[in-house]
Amino acid sequence: MNKFGILLTIVLFLAVCIPAFGTKVSGMVVDGNDIPLEYANVCAMLGKRSIAAFAATNSRGYFSLNLPDKGLFKITVSFIGYDTYTDTLTVAEKEIDIGKIILNPSSNEISAASIKEK
Repeated sequence: MNKFGILLTIVLFLAVCIPAFGTKVSGMVVDGNDIPLEYANVCAMLGKRSIAAFAATNSRGYFSLNLPDKGLFKITVSFIGYDTYTDTLTVAEKEIDIGKIILNPSSNEISAASIKEK
């Protein structure tokens, strides 16, 4: 086998094996009316400052995270105009569907601005 054949074999082996490591976490983000939220941010933190995975939801509100390890992760979901969702997730399986995450509209409002003529 020549060098090209060996290199091709190694690349194909890695392409098949690398996705087998880690855990796939998926779910859906919706609002209180069960309407999918597109481009909501989904983040999995390992510890206080280490981002393990990050994704944005698609047009149907679905997301998928590929976590590198098993363990305890902090999942945070945020979207402009909605309260941030935070929960912990213990990962021990290869694939987890956490179902629907419902974000509630934020109750923070900016007070009215008044414009006065000089």
